[in-house]
Amino acid sequence: MTQKQANLILASVSLAWGVSYLFMKLGVDGMSPSTIVALRCGIAFLVTALIFMNKMVKVGAKTLRYASISGALLFGIFFMLLYGVQHTSATSAGFLTKLL
Repeated sequence: MTQKQANLILASVSLAWGVSYLFMKLGVDGMSPSTIVALRCGIAFLVTALIFMNKMVKVGAKTLRYASISGALLFGIFFMLLYGVQHTSATSAGFLTKLL
């Protein structure tokens, strides 16, 4: 990968990350934060399940327990982020998230 390609990818990711706060703000105006997070996690699970179905069948109980804990923490983080976006501007929420 060249330096130019790496810079282009970095700029694309930064742009997508920044624009996502605008979409979250628009979404929170029409739905509750918990609904948005549930849809987001549900869609991600379905896409991941379709891609990695063979490996998911072989997962043990210990892995499922740790994945459930990680998933619950991630759900809480996304919920608090959307709750913050709901009560502040999208730019303030993005700045505060990146600051931490």
